[in-house]
Amino acid sequence: MAKKQTAGSAPGQSKKLRSYTAAMAKLKPFPRIAFAVCALLCLIAFLPWLCIYNTDIPGIEIKVSGWNAFFCGLTGNLTVPGGVFGNMDTFNYFAPASCKPLALFGLLAYALLLAVLIMNGIMLSKKAQVLHLPAAILGLGAAVFTVLGFNAANSVNNSNILVEYCQSNPACSVESYAIITAILLIVAVIFNVIGAVKFFKARALLQ
Repeated sequence: MAKKQTAGSAPGQSKKLRSYTAAMAKLKPFPRIAFAVCALLCLIAFLPWLCIYNTDIPGIEIKVSGWNAFFCGLTGNLTVPGGVFGNMDTFNYFAPASCKPLALFGLLAYALLLAVLIMNGIMLSKKAQVLHLPAAILGLGAAVFTVLGFNAANSVNNSNILVEYCQSNPACSVESYAIITAILLIVAVIFNVIGAVKFFKARALLQ
């Protein structure tokens, strides 16, 4: 009887395994898209998280990119001019209360973004689809810190930088493009969430 039960259960197990394999194969596009979005975000990080835009030029006079904010937060240097720090020294002179959180949020946002990028890269190479859930959580955290950085950048308007640095030139304004990063991060999160849901549904097929 035991032999009959074992033989009878084999086709059922084989069917479950085939269903699981088919379901896992359908997960391939999700880490690819999320990885591509994160890779794009690494390039978009060169856009200003904080800048002074002058319509008379027209163009950006001084700026702090996402990577500039990241390195300022990483090193704690807010007064060093140029290089990987951008023009944070100038903004920090007029609005230190805004620049300190901007650097901190930039550090946290891009540290999490890099972690998400690596996780999606691992899912592409090793097919460790279980990483969809932590990638989604970290991606959401990165989006939250990006929004906080966007708010910190906009709070520079409360300083006297436009009055003193721009000499009250109406053509000048404080701008931030960090919100673009936040929106694209949510896109990556959505694909990781979908991937996580489909992964756990696929796992359930083996039970």
